[in-house]
Amino acid sequence: MRAIYTIIFLVGVIIGFGQNTNAFNFQSNLFDDNGVLVTLTPISLEASILDASGQVQYQEKHDLRTQSNGYFSIDIDCLNVIQN
Repeated sequence: MRAIYTIIFLVGVIIGFGQNTNAFNFQSNLFDDNGVLVTLTPISLEASILDASGQVQYQEKHDLRTQSNGYFSIDIDCLNVIQN
């Protein structure tokens, strides 16, 4: 029984340290101006973080493709930096 708890603990530690804590995830479905899902379409997405005065503090760009239900997901994580 003690071996099972040890294995569970070690798996939890490995999973916990294997994640990028500097990133956060953004996900959504994309609709056009008429409210129709944009499906299976290449898109370019730019994410910006602004300060209180509206100045860009961080910006990155992602090129991706929407899924068949219009869904897309990105990790904002300093890997596609435009401005920092």
